[in-house]
Amino acid sequence: MHSTVDNIHFVVRGHGDSALYELPPPPSGQRGRPRTKGARLLTPEKWAAAHPDAFESVIVSMYGKDVPLQVVSYLGMAYRTLPGRLIRYVIVKDPHGHYRTSYLMSTDPNMSAAQIVAAYSHRWPLELTFQETKQKLGMQDPQTQIPRSVRRTAPFALLVYSLVVCWYLASGHLEAQAVPSYPDPWYDKAGRPSFTDMLATLRRLGWAQSLLDPALQHTPRSKNLYHFLIRVASTA
Repeated sequence: MHSTVDNIHFVVRGHGDSALYELPPPPSGQRGRPRTKGARLLTPEKWAAAHPDAFESVIVSMYGKDVPLQVVSYLGMAYRTLPGRLIRYVIVKDPHGHYRTSYLMSTDPNMSAAQIVAAYSHRWPLELTFQETKQKLGMQDPQTQIPRSVRRTAPFALLVYSLVVCWYLASGHLEAQAVPSYPDPWYDKAGRPSFTDMLATLRRLGWAQSLLDPALQHTPRSKNLYHFLIRVASTA
């Protein structure tokens, strides 16, 4: 049974060989079990090959910049996953041919192809948040089995992540200017700070107030030792 909730929609990655159908025809009044699916449609991959002139050029805001793409979409029913409900399948091509063709699907058939592509690009910061929460804050480390503990572990780690980011945006970015650093040559100085930078700044300022930060002391005679202390303090 498919969901009847209409105020929540999903945009996910699809497959080029997905089996799609038309909606079943209305009951004819004849005896027997009513049809549950209509005529078989072309797979997205074959549909794109059969309609090369249907693609349109659009500019989609994604990953912080405007990206030119070629998109096309059509409606179909995924019988195995969402029977009785139309979904919009989107086929995305790179006009320069550098990237392979992508297939997306949305449970909201009223969304345009460009809107679906833009919405799907929002998944990247979410995945990055979970990755950094696991690697930098240890969300995946606790060995919990009690249901209440399991439900509390991830939200607490995400809360700490949010507090670090909010602190850096509110005042941490100003205090970070007083913290000496020695970025690697490949570090983009003009780019925005990563969560690792925010967390390192918070730790170093906390050490300087409560204990000491070796890199904040008077510069050692050896420049190599000075750079080593800064890197240790930043990555600890």
